[in-house]
Amino acid sequence: MNRHVSGPLAVLVVLIVLGALGFGWGARPRGEKKADKSEPKGKTAAAQPQQSTSGPGSKDYPHGSVVKKQVGDGGSGYWLFTPADPVPAEAPVVLFLHGWRALNPKDYGGWIDHMARKGSIVIYPLFEETRMDEPLDMMKRAIQTTKTVIEGLKKGPIKPRLDRFFIVGHSLGGGLSAQVAARAEKEGLPIPKAIMPTEPGWRGKGEYPADALKDIPASVLVLVIVGSDDQFAETRQAKPIFGAIQQVPNDHKRFVTLYSDDHGTPPLIADHAAPLSPRDDYGPAFTAQQQRRRNLVEMFTGMRDGEIDALDWYGIWKLTDALCDAAFSGRSMDAVVGSSDRLAMGKWSDGTPVKPMTETLTP
Repeated sequence: MNRHVSGPLAVLVVLIVLGALGFGWGARPRGEKKADKSEPKGKTAAAQPQQSTSGPGSKDYPHGSVVKKQVGDGGSGYWLFTPADPVPAEAPVVLFLHGWRALNPKDYGGWIDHMARKGSIVIYPLFEETRMDEPLDMMKRAIQTTKTVIEGLKKGPIKPRLDRFFIVGHSLGGGLSAQVAARAEKEGLPIPKAIMPTEPGWRGKGEYPADALKDIPASVLVLVIVGSDDQFAETRQAKPIFGAIQQVPNDHKRFVTLYSDDHGTPPLIADHAAPLSPRDDYGPAFTAQQQRRRNLVEMFTGMRDGEIDALDWYGIWKLTDALCDAAFSGRSMDAVVGSSDRLAMGKWSDGTPVKPMTETLTP
């Protein structure tokens, strides 16, 4: 294929590639809405539960702000997010691996902000050179960039707690998160205390290199998350990843499903966009051309914009916090999802419980 194309042909090529990969990022900056698209409504007017004031996923933030820094671009570039107000003396380190072509961290701004204000340093490597990059090449760049960033952090004002290293990823980044964990010790990265592949993917329906995951240390807590209505479910790699980590004991792993719930308004939609939490203060503005392409991606793939809602506060963000708390304190997966309270998703404003998460060892 001739990769040097432009104009309408370039748009067509992008759409064909997106179809092959089974993913489009689809996050529009917060506040920008389509004029011809009404907000979805549920079965009742009941409002979603609000973010709790304490516990995992809550708005109990020990830090009032986040310092955001971009270094370079292209495959070796990265963003660095550090807690501030106050600046901590030390902090855990999160490696955040984004979905395919989600090079602008604003797509995950709410999630990043949550982790950083809870007290973690968040590394967001860009790792992509072109749309045709192979996943293992992207993985190698992500590893090298992360090593470079960690060396820089050792000289900075916040001591990186490398004994509290956490890897999380969404979509392609979810598939990469397990691969990086399997190679961490060999490649000179800290051994992660936990990993959280979220709706993990790979290169379309291409074969996922699951055999490599036998090298994930048995000490690692592994939480694999899927959405009940992921429109790209047939190309996701959650089950192959979970099935490949036989060396990880049962009390160190779980497979969790988030569910859509249309009882209230707006409804909760557990699709591929659920982990997206767009904030326009977490990355540069999109150019007009970028926005047009993103709109086309939405049109042709069914990918939504994403939003910050109860699926974040009571689902993904709560699981992130609980997983880190358990991993950093030497507890098992029961501390994350081992009770009905931990799987609860709050209540609609009329008192109806939101559909809870489910967890299993046999997906």
